[in-house]
Amino acid sequence: MGVKDLEDLKKLSMLRSQIDGISVDTVMSTEFPTVSVDDRIADALSVMKERNYQDVPVVDGNEFVGMVSYASILRKKSVTLDAKVKNLVRNLPTVSKDMEITKIGEMMVSSNCRQLPILNGKKVIGVIERNKLIDIARDIKALK
Repeated sequence: MGVKDLEDLKKLSMLRSQIDGISVDTVMSTEFPTVSVDDRIADALSVMKERNYQDVPVVDGNEFVGMVSYASILRKKSVTLDAKVKNLVRNLPTVSKDMEITKIGEMMVSSNCRQLPILNGKKVIGVIERNKLIDIARDIKALK
């Protein structure tokens, strides 16, 4: 490892700490759609279209169950529009308000999703969207 590599690691560390200095509270959406486990796939698709969401939290009462995604609906060729959402729930990672933004971004990339739920216990209190993370990156001078 040369001097240049060490300088790059230092820059990366500084950049990461700058991004992680932003709190989840400032980028999370507190107004977000949810669907119930007993809703129909047609209802979930309608919510996704109206709100421009690709992944929507699925709840049973007030308790988070998982996410339903547009991609998982498309992949399941035999699903009907009258099928229940509970049949297509994905177990995506969940986020807490104290997580680092860079960790959340890594989770989104590894799980191939556009929205992740923010939980307090088993209740969804917000959603973090990939577009918000892209906005953060766009505003950082070193990344331009």
